Amino acid sequence: MILKKETAVALRCLDCGPFYLEKINVFQLSDKRGCQIICPCGQKKAVISRLGKLNLEICYYCPVCEKQHTQILKTSRFWASDSENPLICKSTGLNLGYFGDYHKLKEKEIKEKKEMELLTRELGSDDFSNPEVILEALDYIHDLAAEGSLHCECQALHIDINLSRENIRLECASCGNFVIIPTARRQDLKNLRKLTELKLVNNIFFLREILREADGTGVNH
Repeated sequence: MILKKETAVALRCLDCGPFYLEKINVFQLSDKRGCQIICPCGQKKAVISRLGKLNLEICYYCPVCEKQHTQILKTSRFWASDSENPLICKSTGLNLGYFGDYHKLKEKEIKEKKEMELLTRELGSDDFSNPEVILEALDYIHDLAAEGSLHCECQALHIDINLSRENIRLECASCGNFVIIPTARRQDLKNLRKLTELKLVNNIFFLREILREADGTGVNH
């Protein structure tokens, strides 16, 4: 019997955004420094290293909370995995990526690229200063909504989304509360991902003001 010691890791890059899929084999972990997963843009995303003979450690950088997370697991689970195993942000519970079967993760990567291309065509890439950022911001807002973490202080359930060249505007259809989320730069996306909850509150109009409140520094008017 031949044991194939190869798996794949897919993690979202802090700078680029989309998932990048990389195969890992057992020989890459023979180095004491472990196997470093580097995005084509140069950003280091993860390090996988041995912990003795029976365990592995995956250290991955989180673009959501901007911290490093660690997952320790049995080597047998890592190499024998024929499924999609999530790599979670331990602060927010959001899914940052996967390790597991290469072909299944490749299908997921291709599906995401097709969805991004379709959305880009529908939105019209010439209408936005940074189409990729606005698409990823919409995806993150959708995740918040799916988790029940996007709502208005008036408790209404209908929130409209309006897109402009450099912003996303979320507005409550009931009371008119709204927030403007910048989407011109990748730093804008990083700021949005700092939030685990987005609530539309009267007199808070910009994402930066919500972030100030979340940090306890108050709101400047």
